[in-house]
Amino acid sequence: MGSSFVLPGTTTTKTYVLVEETITPSSTGTYYFAIRVNATSAPWYLSFDDFSLTEAPDCLAPTALTATNITTTGADLGWTPGGTEPLWNVEVGLPGFTPGTGAAVFSEYFTPDNPLTATPLDPETDYEFYVQAYCNGFENPKVDYFWMAMSTPGALDPLSSGGTANDPGETGLCYQYYDPEEDLPWWNIWFYNDPLDTTRMKKIRMGFWVQPMVAGPSSWINYVINWSTPGWVSPDPPLPAFPMPMDEVFIQRSPLNGPILIAPGVPQWIELLYIIPDYNPEWVSVDIWGENIQILEVSSPPPPGSPLFDYWLPGSPGGIIVHECLPKNHNTSSWSGPKAFQTACDAVTLPLIENFSGVTVPALPDCWSTTALGSTNWATSATANAGGVSPEVKFYWTSPSWTGLSMFISPFINTTGASILSLDFKHSVDWYTGTFNIGVKTTSDGNTWNTVWSKSPTGDVSPESIKVVIKNADVGSSTFQIAFFFDGYTWNINNWYIDEISIAVQLPNVWIGITSDWHTPSNWGSGVVPDEYDVIVIPSVPSGGNFPVVTSNAECYDITLETGATIQVVAPAVLTVKSGQP
Repeated sequence: MGSSFVLPGTTTTKTYVLVEETITPSSTGTYYFAIRVNATSAPWYLSFDDFSLTEAPDCLAPTALTATNITTTGADLGWTPGGTEPLWNVEVGLPGFTPGTGAAVFSEYFTPDNPLTATPLDPETDYEFYVQAYCNGFENPKVDYFWMAMSTPGALDPLSSGGTANDPGETGLCYQYYDPEEDLPWWNIWFYNDPLDTTRMKKIRMGFWVQPMVAGPSSWINYVINWSTPGWVSPDPPLPAFPMPMDEVFIQRSPLNGPILIAPGVPQWIELLYIIPDYNPEWVSVDIWGENIQILEVSSPPPPGSPLFDYWLPGSPGGIIVHECLPKNHNTSSWSGPKAFQTACDAVTLPLIENFSGVTVPALPDCWSTTALGSTNWATSATANAGGVSPEVKFYWTSPSWTGLSMFISPFINTTGASILSLDFKHSVDWYTGTFNIGVKTTSDGNTWNTVWSKSPTGDVSPESIKVVIKNADVGSSTFQIAFFFDGYTWNINNWYIDEISIAVQLPNVWIGITSDWHTPSNWGSGVVPDEYDVIVIPSVPSGGNFPVVTSNAECYDITLETGATIQVVAPAVLTVKSGQP
C-alpha cells in the first residue's frame, strides 16, 4: 500500500460527516493508517471520532443512482458500479416498498444495461428504485445447435433436422409439427433439464440464420419461448411427446416475437434474449413458425456484434441456441437505494391555462417541474406582482448564489396538428444589479431547447403582458413543452414574477377584403387591423375581388399568398413580416 495519502476531499462545513475509503493492500503484512490535515483558514483544526476498519464485501453495492429521460411511461435508471460486476438486478416500486419481496411493479434481473430503461410505468406517479450488483455472472453456458428445413413449403416432414448437446446434464430434442387448422408448420426445440430447482433462474439466448424456402412468395417468422410451470412434475403427469401449443396448464410463454418479414436473397440472422422469471423450469422450449422459411444448416458464424459469436465453433451446423443457467451460490451486493422519481403527466390538450389558482404556496403546480440547478429558486408566492391575481410563481435569488441556467418547465402538451402557437403571460422583474437573461424556451424531446422569447433587464420591469407567437420545429409534437428560464448570476436579481400563462393554437386571420385600403377594419374577419402577432392568409379569390394595398407602415407575424393572390406595398410604406422571430 505504500506510504501515500488518500485524499477523499475537502470540507468547509462545521458539522460531522462520514468519510469512507476503500484500501486494497498490495501484499500481506502489518499496516497502519494516519490522518493529515491541511487547514487553510481558521479554525486551524479538524476533529475525528468513531474510527472503524471492516473487511469490504466481495460484491460492492452500486452508488450514485440517477433517473433521467423521464417520460409519462418510463425513465432511464442509472448508477455508478461498485466494482467490475457485469450484471445488476433492478426493482422499481411505489414509495416505501422493500426490494426482493415481490412488491416491485417493474423488475429486471441480470441486466448488463446501465442505464436501464424502466417501462411501462404509470403516468404522474411517484416511484422508487433499487439496484443490486450481481458479481459472479452466469456459469458456463450450455450450447446446442439445430437446423431445420421443410422438404417443400408447408410439408409435414422436415427436409433435415438435427442437434447436438455438449452438456451431459441436458437433453435437447427437436420436433416439427404441422397445424392443419392454421395451415402453418412450426418447429419446437425442447430442452429437458435436471430436476426442478427453485433456487435458480434461467436465461436463454437464441440465434439462427433463416431465409425463404422458395423465391417469390412472402416469407415471415414468429417465435416464442416456453417453459414449464412449478406445477409440472415428471413423470407424473407423464412426459408428453412434446408440449402442444394449446397446452396452457403447465406452460408459460414469453411475449410473441414477430411476425418478422424475411427478405429474399442472403440469409438473415434472428436473435432473441429472454430471462425466464422466478425459478429454474424443468424444461424449456422454443416454438418457431411462419411461412416459406427454412432454418439453414450453414457454417457461417453469427454476426461479429452478436454475443453468440464467441460461442461459435468452426464448422458448427445450423441455428444456434445458448442456454444459460445461473449458479446456485451467486454473489450479490446489498441493495442500493431508494432513488425517488416521478413519471411525467399525460400530455395536456390545448389550450393550456395556468394561473396557479388552488396551488398551495410555495408548492409548484402539478406536472410542472424545474431543472436540478436552481430547483429551490422557483416557488409560488401569495403576491400579485406580475399583474394577475394571487398566487403567482416567482424566481428569486436565494442563498447561496450561483451562475447558470435554471428552467421552470411545463407538462407535456399535445400539439399534434398545430403549426403555430400563441403563448400569453404576465410578468414583472424586481431587478437588483448587473445583467442576466430571462425568457422562454420550447422543446419537443426534452433535450434540445429553443429560445422563443428573451429579455435582458437593466432595471425593474413593471407588470406587462407578453404575447409570443411560436412557429418552430417543436410545434406539432405530442411531447411539446415550454420553459421559463433564468440565465445568469442569481445575486443580480431579487425576484421575477410570472402569472396567467396561456398557450393556444394561433389561428390565421384570412383576408376577406372589400376595399383596396389595407387599414380598413372591414377587410378583416376579426374586425381589426393586423398586428405583429397575426398570421395572414390572402386567398386566391378574395371577397369583393380586391387584394390588399399597403399605403402606410404595417406588420404581421406571417403571411401566406395562395395561388394567384397578390399584395402591393406602396412606398414609402413598409410591411414588416416577423417570420417566427419574437
